[in-house]
Amino acid sequence: MCKKSLYLFPVALVLVLLLGNIASADLIAHWPLDGNFADATGNGHDGTPLDNPEFVVDTEKGLV
Repeated sequence: MCKKSLYLFPVALVLVLLLGNIASADLIAHWPLDGNFADATGNGHDGTPLDNPEFVVDTEKGLV
């Protein structure tokens, strides 16, 4: 009986650790870069621009 317990304990421990740490795949942030650096998800992860970035329209590539 003692040998079975020695084998079952590590298996149970591994299962608890693996199944207990399953993370959800929720969206953390989304920056569409449509003229600002605001987080579109509403989570408050707004970006901070460095220097003086500029949004441009690239009609050759079809980007607006």
